[in-house]
Amino acid sequence: MFMTSEYLTGYFKNCGHIVLEKAALKGNNVLYTVCGDLDEMADDAGMPLLGGRSKGELASGFQQKILSGISKYGEDHIFSLTKKTFYDSDGNAIAGPDMKFGSGCAGIVAAGSNAYVWVTENSGMCVIRIAEVFGKAGAVKSLSSEIGGDALIGLTSGSVLIICPEDWADMQMRPDRKKDNAFLTLMNVFKAGEIRDDAFFDKVLGEITDEAFKGCMAALAVKGLN
Repeated sequence: MFMTSEYLTGYFKNCGHIVLEKAALKGNNVLYTVCGDLDEMADDAGMPLLGGRSKGELASGFQQKILSGISKYGEDHIFSLTKKTFYDSDGNAIAGPDMKFGSGCAGIVAAGSNAYVWVTENSGMCVIRIAEVFGKAGAVKSLSSEIGGDALIGLTSGSVLIICPEDWADMQMRPDRKKDNAFLTLMNVFKAGEIRDDAFFDKVLGEITDEAFKGCMAALAVKGLN
């Protein structure tokens, strides 16, 4: 079963790596995104640990394992992600807090009205959820890099999930920035209907960053759900 949904996705980076895949199944969107590798990492030969091949393997694993499962079982397949680690054909984890992606990562798999999110321990990344409760928008850190972990989050119309560097997120959410932090700016732009497509979402994410931002982020906004 699918709940009818419309997803808007965006990403921004000035370093690090992002895999972002979006597919349509029976008229409904499915999202898979992984962000991370904040540190400059290299192997003993001085070669980067991440490259096109690594990101391609994750994208292929998404198609072969996650997307095929959702196509067969519907959005309920998201629940199975919380019970076991998903691997691609080469034995690499493609979802969950145990997956390897450079020096660490955070990720989202979403379908219909549910999203599975994770953060690897000490990755430097976190998951922020922005939602409107009783007519008031608020931002909450759902997962932290300090201990890592995973969670299943129910999505409603107007929900926004963002994975980003935790240091930057903590600065944005300080009490003295309560009225003008980047997450609430993002929500206000979304509510005003200015984010009309994925490309514009990318632009907005770039505009809410400041000089203190270093790394990569990806976001999911649920425009409609019924």
